[in-house]
Amino acid sequence: MKRFAAILILCVFLGSSGPISAQGQTEYCNFETPQVKPITIGSLTSPGGTTKTFLYACNTPDNAIEVFDITGALRDNPTPVDRIPVGLEPVSVVFKRITIGSTTKDMLYSVNWLGDSVTYVELSLTDTPQFQFVITREVRVTDPTAFHHAGTKIQRSDDEPMHLTVVDRPLTIPPPPQTPTGCGQFLIVTKRSASSYTMLHPFNGTVMAARNNTGGTPAGSGANVIMTSNGNEGPTGNGQVVFGQALLASPNATKALKHPHTVLWRPGKDQFWVLGHKGGGSQVTPSEGLPFGYDLGLWGIEMPASNSSLQNQYFIQTGLGAVNFNMAFNAGGSQLYIVGTEAQDGETGNEEL
Repeated sequence: MKRFAAILILCVFLGSSGPISAQGQTEYCNFETPQVKPITIGSLTSPGGTTKTFLYACNTPDNAIEVFDITGALRDNPTPVDRIPVGLEPVSVVFKRITIGSTTKDMLYSVNWLGDSVTYVELSLTDTPQFQFVITREVRVTDPTAFHHAGTKIQRSDDEPMHLTVVDRPLTIPPPPQTPTGCGQFLIVTKRSASSYTMLHPFNGTVMAARNNTGGTPAGSGANVIMTSNGNEGPTGNGQVVFGQALLASPNATKALKHPHTVLWRPGKDQFWVLGHKGGGSQVTPSEGLPFGYDLGLWGIEMPASNSSLQNQYFIQTGLGAVNFNMAFNAGGSQLYIVGTEAQDGETGNEEL
Protein backbone atom coordinates (compact mmCIF):
# COMPACT_ATOMS: atom_id res chain seq x y z
CA MET A 1 0.00 0.00 0.00
CA LYS A 2 1.04 3.64 -0.28
CA ARG A 3 2.05 5.97 2.48
CA PHE A 4 1.93 9.71 1.89
CA ALA A 5 3.98 12.46 3.48
CA ALA A 6 2.11 15.75 3.12
CA ILE A 7 3.40 19.29 3.17
CA LEU A 8 1.04 21.65 4.98
CA ILE A 9 1.02 25.41 4.51
CA LEU A 10 -0.59 27.57 7.19
CA CYS A 11 -1.70 31.12 6.47
CA VAL A 12 -1.65 33.55 9.41
CA PHE A 13 -3.62 36.79 9.16
CA LEU A 14 -2.15 39.65 11.16
CA GLY A 15 -4.23 42.31 12.86
CA SER A 16 -7.47 42.27 14.76
CA SER A 17 -10.23 39.88 13.88
CA GLY A 18 -13.70 39.24 15.21
CA PRO A 19 -15.53 35.97 15.76
CA ILE A 20 -16.24 33.94 12.63
CA SER A 21 -19.74 32.59 12.22
CA ALA A 22 -20.39 29.38 10.32
CA GLN A 23 -22.45 29.60 7.15
CA GLY A 24 -23.70 26.87 4.86
CA GLN A 25 -26.60 24.94 3.46
CA THR A 26 -28.46 22.31 5.44
CA GLU A 27 -28.43 19.94 2.46
CA TYR A 28 -25.46 19.70 0.13
CA CYS A 29 -23.98 16.75 -1.75
CA ASN A 30 -20.21 17.18 -1.97
CA PHE A 31 -18.87 16.07 -5.36
CA GLU A 32 -15.27 17.03 -4.51
CA THR A 33 -15.01 19.60 -7.27
CA PRO A 34 -11.27 20.39 -7.58
CA GLN A 35 -10.96 24.08 -6.73
CA VAL A 36 -7.67 25.62 -7.90
CA LYS A 37 -7.79 29.38 -7.14
CA PRO A 38 -11.26 30.04 -5.72
CA ILE A 39 -10.54 33.49 -4.25
CA THR A 40 -8.98 36.76 -5.37
CA ILE A 41 -8.92 40.48 -4.53
CA GLY A 42 -9.26 43.47 -6.85
CA SER A 43 -9.85 47.22 -6.51
CA LEU A 44 -12.21 49.41 -8.55
CA THR A 45 -12.11 53.19 -8.99
CA SER A 46 -15.17 55.32 -9.74
CA PRO A 47 -15.16 58.12 -12.34
CA GLY A 48 -14.94 60.57 -9.44
CA GLY A 49 -11.82 58.93 -8.03
CA THR A 50 -13.24 56.84 -5.17
CA THR A 51 -11.49 53.48 -4.79
CA LYS A 52 -12.95 50.43 -3.09
CA THR A 53 -11.45 46.95 -2.67
CA PHE A 54 -13.48 43.79 -3.17
CA LEU A 55 -12.95 40.11 -2.48
CA TYR A 56 -14.25 37.64 -5.07
CA ALA A 57 -14.88 34.02 -4.05
CA CYS A 58 -16.12 30.97 -5.96
CA ASN A 59 -19.41 29.62 -4.66
CA THR A 60 -18.84 26.38 -6.55
CA PRO A 61 -22.05 24.43 -5.80
CA ASP A 62 -24.23 27.49 -6.50
CA ASN A 63 -22.49 28.35 -9.81
CA ALA A 64 -21.69 31.88 -8.69
CA ILE A 65 -18.97 34.31 -7.64
CA GLU A 66 -19.66 36.00 -4.29
CA VAL A 67 -18.49 39.61 -3.95
CA PHE A 68 -17.50 41.16 -0.60
CA ASP A 69 -16.49 44.72 0.22
CA ILE A 70 -13.22 44.69 2.19
CA THR A 71 -12.38 48.39 1.94
CA GLY A 72 -10.66 49.90 4.97
CA ALA A 73 -12.10 48.64 8.26
CA LEU A 74 -14.22 46.11 6.35
CA ARG A 75 -11.12 43.97 5.87
CA ASP A 76 -11.88 42.47 9.30
CA ASN A 77 -15.59 42.15 8.54
CA PRO A 78 -16.14 41.45 4.81
CA THR A 79 -19.55 42.70 3.75
CA PRO A 80 -21.49 40.86 0.99
CA VAL A 81 -22.42 43.26 -1.82
CA ASP A 82 -23.38 41.07 -4.80
CA ARG A 83 -23.51 37.63 -6.38
CA ILE A 84 -22.43 37.05 -9.99
CA PRO A 85 -23.99 34.03 -11.74
CA VAL A 86 -21.42 32.16 -13.84
CA GLY A 87 -21.04 28.76 -15.51
CA LEU A 88 -21.35 25.37 -13.83
CA GLU A 89 -19.06 24.79 -10.82
CA PRO A 90 -16.45 27.58 -10.94
CA VAL A 91 -13.07 26.46 -9.59
CA SER A 92 -10.93 29.56 -10.23
CA VAL A 93 -11.56 33.30 -10.34
CA VAL A 94 -9.10 35.88 -11.74
CA PHE A 95 -9.27 39.70 -11.61
CA LYS A 96 -7.27 41.87 -14.00
CA ARG A 97 -7.31 45.51 -15.13
CA ILE A 98 -6.12 45.37 -18.71
CA THR A 99 -5.60 47.99 -21.42
CA ILE A 100 -5.73 47.06 -25.10
CA GLY A 101 -5.18 50.03 -27.38
CA SER A 102 -7.16 52.93 -25.91
CA THR A 103 -9.62 50.72 -24.01
CA THR A 104 -9.15 49.85 -20.33
CA LYS A 105 -11.44 47.36 -18.55
CA ASP A 106 -11.61 45.80 -15.10
CA MET A 107 -12.19 42.16 -15.99
CA LEU A 108 -13.21 39.21 -13.83
CA TYR A 109 -12.85 35.72 -15.29
CA SER A 110 -14.54 32.63 -13.84
CA VAL A 111 -13.14 29.24 -14.88
CA ASN A 112 -16.03 26.77 -14.80
CA TRP A 113 -14.92 23.16 -14.38
CA LEU A 114 -18.20 21.33 -15.00
CA GLY A 115 -19.42 23.89 -17.53
CA ASP A 116 -16.25 23.60 -19.67
CA SER A 117 -16.29 27.37 -20.02
CA VAL A 118 -14.89 30.74 -18.98
CA THR A 119 -17.33 33.49 -17.93
CA TYR A 120 -16.28 37.06 -18.85
CA VAL A 121 -17.48 39.80 -16.47
CA GLU A 122 -16.81 43.55 -16.75
CA LEU A 123 -16.73 45.34 -13.38
CA SER A 124 -17.21 49.00 -12.49
CA LEU A 125 -17.81 51.34 -9.55
CA THR A 126 -20.28 54.21 -9.76
CA ASP A 127 -19.82 57.58 -8.04
CA THR A 128 -22.38 56.54 -5.40
CA PRO A 129 -20.15 54.39 -4.95
CA GLN A 130 -21.95 51.19 -5.97
CA PHE A 131 -20.47 47.94 -7.29
CA GLN A 132 -21.74 46.98 -10.74
CA PHE A 133 -21.08 44.08 -13.11
CA VAL A 134 -21.99 43.08 -16.65
CA ILE A 135 -21.64 39.49 -17.86
CA THR A 136 -20.43 39.90 -21.42
CA ARG A 137 -20.08 36.28 -22.52
CA GLU A 138 -19.50 32.66 -21.56
CA VAL A 139 -16.85 31.06 -23.76
CA ARG A 140 -16.83 27.31 -24.24
CA VAL A 141 -13.30 25.90 -24.20
CA THR A 142 -14.17 22.28 -24.97
CA ASP A 143 -12.67 20.97 -28.19
CA PRO A 144 -15.08 18.23 -29.33
CA THR A 145 -13.09 17.66 -32.52
CA ALA A 146 -12.90 14.02 -33.54
CA PHE A 147 -9.47 12.42 -33.93
CA HIS A 148 -8.25 8.92 -34.68
CA HIS A 149 -6.34 6.58 -32.42
CA ALA A 150 -5.35 3.07 -33.57
CA GLY A 151 -7.92 3.32 -36.35
CA THR A 152 -10.78 4.23 -34.00
CA LYS A 153 -12.59 7.56 -34.18
CA ILE A 154 -12.73 9.22 -30.77
CA GLN A 155 -14.96 12.16 -29.80
CA ARG A 156 -14.05 14.12 -26.68
CA SER A 157 -16.95 15.86 -24.94
CA ASP A 158 -15.32 17.69 -22.03
CA ASP A 159 -11.94 19.21 -21.22
CA GLU A 160 -12.37 20.34 -17.56
CA PRO A 161 -10.85 23.86 -17.50
CA MET A 162 -9.03 24.48 -14.22
CA HIS A 163 -7.31 27.86 -14.13
CA LEU A 164 -6.25 30.78 -16.31
CA THR A 165 -3.64 33.50 -16.39
CA VAL A 166 -3.79 36.86 -18.15
CA VAL A 167 -0.78 37.50 -20.36
CA ASP A 168 -0.30 41.28 -20.52
CA ARG A 169 2.83 41.88 -22.58
CA PRO A 170 1.80 44.43 -25.25
CA LEU A 171 3.87 44.33 -28.41
CA THR A 172 6.41 47.13 -28.71
CA ILE A 173 8.16 47.71 -32.03
CA PRO A 174 11.14 50.05 -31.59
CA PRO A 175 13.06 51.60 -34.53
CA PRO A 176 15.57 49.26 -36.22
CA PRO A 177 17.99 47.73 -35.47
CA GLN A 178 16.30 47.19 -32.11
CA THR A 179 14.14 44.07 -31.85
CA PRO A 180 10.42 43.94 -30.97
CA THR A 181 9.43 43.00 -27.43
CA GLY A 182 6.25 41.66 -25.86
CA CYS A 183 4.42 38.52 -26.96
CA GLY A 184 0.93 40.01 -26.82
CA GLN A 185 -2.20 40.10 -24.65
CA PHE A 186 -4.32 36.97 -24.19
CA LEU A 187 -5.66 34.43 -21.71
CA ILE A 188 -4.18 30.96 -21.23
CA VAL A 189 -6.73 28.46 -19.90
CA THR A 190 -5.47 25.10 -18.62
CA LYS A 191 -7.68 22.05 -19.25
CA ARG A 192 -7.27 18.98 -17.06
CA SER A 193 -8.67 16.01 -18.96
CA ALA A 194 -7.21 17.16 -22.31
CA SER A 195 -3.66 17.86 -21.01
CA SER A 196 -3.88 21.09 -23.00
CA TYR A 197 -4.46 24.82 -22.93
CA THR A 198 -6.61 27.30 -24.88
CA MET A 199 -5.63 30.87 -25.86
CA LEU A 200 -8.44 33.46 -25.75
CA HIS A 201 -8.76 37.20 -26.38
CA PRO A 202 -9.12 39.04 -23.02
CA PHE A 203 -12.14 41.11 -24.14
CA ASN A 204 -14.10 39.28 -26.85
CA GLY A 205 -13.25 35.65 -26.06
CA THR A 206 -12.17 34.67 -29.57
CA VAL A 207 -9.55 31.93 -29.96
CA MET A 208 -6.09 33.35 -30.61
CA ALA A 209 -3.33 31.70 -32.62
CA ALA A 210 -0.60 29.56 -31.10
CA ARG A 211 2.77 29.48 -32.83
CA ASN A 212 3.89 26.20 -34.39
CA ASN A 213 7.41 24.81 -34.59
CA THR A 214 8.33 26.89 -37.64
CA GLY A 215 7.13 30.18 -36.18
CA GLY A 216 3.83 30.13 -38.08
CA THR A 217 0.38 30.66 -36.56
CA PRO A 218 -2.20 28.38 -38.23
CA ALA A 219 -5.81 29.55 -38.02
CA GLY A 220 -7.58 28.37 -34.87
CA SER A 221 -4.38 26.87 -33.55
CA GLY A 222 -4.87 28.17 -30.01
CA ALA A 223 -8.09 26.22 -29.44
CA ASN A 224 -6.47 23.12 -27.99
CA VAL A 225 -2.70 22.88 -27.54
CA ILE A 226 -1.43 19.69 -25.89
CA MET A 227 1.49 20.03 -23.47
CA THR A 228 4.16 17.37 -24.00
CA SER A 229 7.62 16.89 -22.59
CA ASN A 230 9.57 17.72 -25.75
CA GLY A 231 7.37 20.43 -27.27
CA ASN A 232 7.17 18.78 -30.67
CA GLU A 233 4.44 20.44 -32.72
CA GLY A 234 2.59 19.72 -35.89
CA PRO A 235 -0.75 20.58 -37.52
CA THR A 236 -3.51 17.98 -37.37
CA GLY A 237 -6.10 17.40 -40.04
CA ASN A 238 -8.53 19.87 -38.48
CA GLY A 239 -6.07 22.77 -38.43
CA GLN A 240 -5.32 22.59 -34.73
CA VAL A 241 -1.74 22.58 -33.49
CA VAL A 242 -0.81 19.91 -30.96
CA PHE A 243 2.42 18.93 -29.30
CA GLY A 244 3.80 15.42 -29.69
CA GLN A 245 1.95 13.88 -32.64
CA ALA A 246 3.23 10.45 -31.56
CA LEU A 247 0.78 10.64 -28.66
CA LEU A 248 -1.90 9.45 -31.07
CA ALA A 249 0.11 6.63 -32.60
CA SER A 250 2.48 4.87 -30.23
CA PRO A 251 2.42 3.50 -26.67
CA ASN A 252 6.02 4.69 -26.36
CA ALA A 253 5.11 8.23 -27.36
CA THR A 254 6.21 11.48 -25.76
CA LYS A 255 4.38 11.95 -22.47
CA ALA A 256 2.03 14.88 -21.88
CA LEU A 257 1.60 16.90 -18.69
CA LYS A 258 -0.90 15.00 -16.55
CA HIS A 259 -3.88 16.99 -15.23
CA PRO A 260 -2.64 20.55 -15.95
CA HIS A 261 -3.52 22.66 -12.93
CA THR A 262 -2.24 26.13 -12.03
CA VAL A 263 -0.86 28.35 -14.81
CA LEU A 264 1.27 31.42 -14.03
CA TRP A 265 2.92 34.16 -16.04
CA ARG A 266 6.48 34.73 -14.83
CA PRO A 267 6.90 38.39 -13.74
CA GLY A 268 9.05 40.38 -16.14
CA LYS A 269 9.46 37.51 -18.61
CA ASP A 270 7.69 36.26 -21.74
CA GLN A 271 7.14 32.87 -20.09
CA PHE A 272 4.15 30.98 -18.77
CA TRP A 273 4.48 27.96 -16.49
CA VAL A 274 1.92 25.16 -15.96
CA LEU A 275 1.85 22.83 -12.95
CA GLY A 276 0.81 19.21 -13.46
CA HIS A 277 -1.49 18.10 -10.63
CA LYS A 278 -0.39 14.46 -11.01
CA GLY A 279 3.33 14.92 -11.52
CA GLY A 280 4.37 11.32 -10.88
CA GLY A 281 7.90 11.01 -9.62
CA SER A 282 7.29 7.60 -8.00
CA GLN A 283 10.18 6.03 -6.12
CA VAL A 284 9.47 2.73 -7.88
CA THR A 285 10.99 2.63 -11.37
CA PRO A 286 9.67 0.67 -14.37
CA SER A 287 12.69 -1.63 -14.13
CA GLU A 288 11.25 -3.04 -10.92
CA GLY A 289 8.33 -4.47 -12.85
CA LEU A 290 5.69 -2.02 -11.63
CA PRO A 291 3.76 0.50 -13.77
CA PHE A 292 5.42 3.57 -12.27
CA GLY A 293 8.14 5.92 -13.40
CA TYR A 294 6.13 8.83 -14.92
CA ASP A 295 7.77 12.07 -13.80
CA LEU A 296 6.65 15.37 -15.33
CA GLY A 297 5.47 18.03 -12.91
CA LEU A 298 6.08 21.41 -14.55
CA TRP A 299 5.84 22.53 -18.17
CA GLY A 300 6.36 25.93 -19.74
CA ILE A 301 6.92 28.09 -22.80
CA GLU A 302 9.06 31.12 -23.50
CA MET A 303 7.30 33.07 -26.22
CA PRO A 304 9.12 35.46 -28.57
CA ALA A 305 7.64 38.78 -29.71
CA SER A 306 4.27 38.29 -31.40
CA ASN A 307 5.46 39.42 -34.84
CA SER A 308 8.65 37.40 -34.64
CA SER A 309 9.36 34.44 -36.91
CA LEU A 310 11.08 32.66 -34.02
CA GLN A 311 9.54 29.52 -32.54
CA ASN A 312 8.55 28.98 -28.92
CA GLN A 313 11.09 27.55 -26.51
CA TYR A 314 9.79 24.76 -24.24
CA PHE A 315 11.04 23.58 -20.89
CA ILE A 316 10.02 21.01 -18.27
CA GLN A 317 10.88 20.21 -14.65
CA THR A 318 10.80 16.75 -13.04
CA GLY A 319 11.20 15.52 -9.46
CA LEU A 320 8.59 17.82 -7.89
CA GLY A 321 6.39 15.20 -6.20
CA ALA A 322 3.65 12.68 -6.86
CA VAL A 323 0.78 15.17 -6.50
CA ASN A 324 1.20 18.94 -6.92
CA PHE A 325 -1.41 21.37 -5.62
CA ASN A 326 -0.40 24.96 -6.35
CA MET A 327 2.47 27.34 -7.02
CA ALA A 328 3.46 31.01 -6.81
CA PHE A 329 6.27 33.25 -8.05
CA ASN A 330 7.90 35.88 -5.88
CA ALA A 331 7.43 39.51 -6.97
CA GLY A 332 10.56 39.58 -9.12
CA GLY A 333 9.99 36.19 -10.76
CA SER A 334 13.33 34.81 -9.58
CA GLN A 335 11.83 32.13 -7.31
CA LEU A 336 8.98 29.66 -7.83
CA TYR A 337 7.34 27.94 -4.85
CA ILE A 338 5.34 24.71 -5.22
CA VAL A 339 3.30 22.79 -2.65
CA GLY A 340 2.50 19.10 -3.06
CA THR A 341 2.80 15.60 -1.64
CA GLU A 342 5.20 12.74 -2.26
CA ALA A 343 3.96 9.15 -2.49
CA GLN A 344 6.35 6.66 -0.90
CA ASP A 345 5.51 3.90 -3.38
CA GLY A 346 8.72 2.04 -2.67
CA GLU A 347 7.79 1.34 0.94
CA THR A 348 5.33 -1.17 2.37
CA GLY A 349 2.97 -0.11 5.14
CA ASN A 350 0.43 -1.85 7.34
CA GLU A 351 -1.79 -3.93 5.05
CA GLU A 352 -4.65 -3.68 7.52
CA LEU A 353 -4.88 0.11 7.29
